[in-house]
Amino acid sequence: MESVVYGHPAHPKKVEDDGAIKKLFGEIETSMKFEHDGIRIRLKVGADEAKPDTTVLSPGTKLLGVLDLPTQPGLKWEYEVKITEDGKETIEPEVIENISFKDDILVQKYSGSYVEDNQKREYKGEYVYSTKNGLELLSDKYEDGEVTNSKYSPAIKTFPKELCQGFRQMQVCKSEVNVKGEEGFDEWMAVDIKVLGLEDVEIGETVYKDCYKIMVNDASVATDGAFYSGMMTYWVHPKIGVVKYVSKNEFSESVSELKKFTTP
Repeated sequence: MESVVYGHPAHPKKVEDDGAIKKLFGEIETSMKFEHDGIRIRLKVGADEAKPDTTVLSPGTKLLGVLDLPTQPGLKWEYEVKITEDGKETIEPEVIENISFKDDILVQKYSGSYVEDNQKREYKGEYVYSTKNGLELLSDKYEDGEVTNSKYSPAIKTFPKELCQGFRQMQVCKSEVNVKGEEGFDEWMAVDIKVLGLEDVEIGETVYKDCYKIMVNDASVATDGAFYSGMMTYWVHPKIGVVKYVSKNEFSESVSELKKFTTP
């Protein structure tokens, strides 16, 4: 199985600070099981179980800017999402809208759709962020036939406040996950944030100048041993917010581009 972070076992990728995940989670045991719908990878975290922690691996060299995302209620971002999975490509919409902003707490709602087993499915949810020290995700609610609520401790630092070229931070947090009608469970998450620099983004006939390019790698281990990893790259315009983001994991890739930004 190929990993977007570590590559294929036959062609491994060179990863800086390869011991970071092990340092955060302790000794890790892995196992692989074939199931009717694919392969399940399980991880067993060692006795030195992960603890909430934030480590700045590099402070960066050059200050590119200070994050000041638009927080006004009523602002709306409409994206076109191109999803590639199993060699098939679909294009779906996603909408994010600011609902409220008070005492540095930003609440956004989101909605969209995707195709699964040749059927279109819709989803919606809500993000709750703190904007006091950049953009930090406190909790999220996701509805897709069932309702899943996740609360993060400490909050996941999505974007740092001061954006310095070369800044890199590793964070470990705990996620309390509750699915309506089912028993809740915990997840440990390792989040690796890198500020790559400034880059222009061209979408159609529009060019967004000097966007902050930020990469976020994450890995999560649930209490039952289930493992997930992914990689996201964001292009953040200083006045508009996220104009493009790319999400990759072992199974699919999605490219989201801003098609319409609406002010109240």
